[in-house]
Amino acid sequence: MLSRASAGKFDNYARLGQGRLGQLRVGDEFGRAGSELKFVELKSRGGDYYVVADNIAYLRADENGQTKVGLVGGDSLLVVGSMTDVVATIEAQSGGA
Repeated sequence: MLSRASAGKFDNYARLGQGRLGQLRVGDEFGRAGSELKFVELKSRGGDYYVVADNIAYLRADENGQTKVGLVGGDSLLVVGSMTDVVATIEAQSGGA
């Protein structure tokens, strides 16, 4: 168990509650009670991804009708669909977050 003093170093720490995928509850141990992680499903030719909507940093048109989804922290995913399609998917699944 992490002490409260070291808790600030672990922003990604989450205790998953009884919610369904897409509305997972973040644990309240570190003052984040009531926050929700909103997952969106993004389709890829190599497999599907579940991404936390708040971690999406940018979209960029890529080759063959695909879109590159940049994530906070510098990583990116190549997903199927135009930027308009990906934006519509993100808004529909995250409630516009």
